[in-house]
Amino acid sequence: MTHTPTPTLTDDQLAEAQETAAELRTLARDILSDAAGEAPDTVERPLDPAVWDALEETGLARLTGPEVAGGSDAGWLEAAAVLGEAAAAGTPLPLLEHDLLAGWLRDTAGLPGLPPSGDGPVLATAAEVVAAGRAVTVPWAPAAASVVVLDVSGAAPLVYEVAIADLEVHERAAVSGEPQAVVTLPTAVDGAVTVSQEVAD
Repeated sequence: MTHTPTPTLTDDQLAEAQETAAELRTLARDILSDAAGEAPDTVERPLDPAVWDALEETGLARLTGPEVAGGSDAGWLEAAAVLGEAAAAGTPLPLLEHDLLAGWLRDTAGLPGLPPSGDGPVLATAAEVVAAGRAVTVPWAPAAASVVVLDVSGAAPLVYEVAIADLEVHERAAVSGEPQAVVTLPTAVDGAVTVSQEVAD
């Protein structure tokens, strides 16, 4: 699963992106600093719903998505800045899975996205199916509302989205403490979109 290379920026565009990234770092630092003092001293590191809500409200949770799809239309430099702040704060967050994997796959395939359900976070994670019927480990699945799937088990790669509530999820913690789950994902899904091999690679 790879992304299309980012176009080369002009000097002015790069300077603007760097300035925006600095502002986003400050915003992310402010949000994460409030959570740092409240983090429980345990091995398990679940998602903090209040932090995720704050990231969604400020547009940091879906930075690289197009505005028409609810994103902030930012680029890699800005996303890296926010990811760096989360790592520095030691706060486990599914920013990579939600924005750069699930969000990118959904946008690339032109999927509309599943409607929100319940009061939980509007969080998507991503997974790859390489063989039909084979269980896969899906990061952050216990905290997510849906999983965007890249299915390369057939003749052509497909992308589709499935609600977590419709799946049998066997929860477990990753070695680092973040939630994950073992899930057997369906391979015949209505609305699946065929994508190019370049997307799958």
